[in-house]
Amino acid sequence: MGLIRVIVFGLAIWLVYKFYQAYKARVSAYDRQEKQSGTMIKCSECGTYIPKDKAISSGAQWFCCSAHQKEFEQKNDSDQQD
Repeated sequence: MGLIRVIVFGLAIWLVYKFYQAYKARVSAYDRQEKQSGTMIKCSECGTYIPKDKAISSGAQWFCCSAHQKEFEQKNDSDQQD
């Protein structure tokens, strides 16, 4: 009976260790992904957050695509004319 308890106890410790390794791998992958994305910028037109290195800047404004940049500029041009 004593040998079976030792084997079961050793198996339990091994399983806990394997689950811990898998958890660390997932956390590490998440951290790498988060670091790669960098600073997030909010689109001035739609409010979507995008990585700064993929955003389009126009003065102090940031946009997720050129279409939103054009829409934003058209709205502001019409507001200034009124």
